[in-house]
Amino acid sequence: MDNHSINEHVCRILGVKSTKGGVGKSTVTYNVSVTFAATGHKTAVIDLDPELGMYKILVSRAKLNPEGPRVDYFSAEDVFELAAMVDKLQDSHDLIIFDTPGAEDALTNKALELCDMVLCPFQSSRLDLGSARKVCLLYTSDAADDL
Repeated sequence: MDNHSINEHVCRILGVKSTKGGVGKSTVTYNVSVTFAATGHKTAVIDLDPELGMYKILVSRAKLNPEGPRVDYFSAEDVFELAAMVDKLQDSHDLIIFDTPGAEDALTNKALELCDMVLCPFQSSRLDLGSARKVCLLYTSDAADDL
């Protein structure tokens, strides 16, 4: 059982991370965010990818289905902006999802430190499996102590 009381608001933070591009990080982020929003959960996506792929997906989907579930969209450019944004959003949202780039950087690392959980999408290839292993090693508390 959770340590939170029944009436206490709890915001969960989810990161979607792979060290490889083209494995579906933004697609997973979109699908999870819209699914949660459709079930009545106030959901925010923070796009950390400089290419803003998540923004492009949300805008194109909103044009196709303007009455669809609402997902709040944000982007962050540095760790201080990210920390302040998450601090503010936690009070008003049920779920925050980080859409991350494939590259490793300080902003992505900070975001993943804030996560309750991390999803690592991959395809069934050696390169993708190696990427998934790397993410698991970097972001699990037991493995981080061994690095």
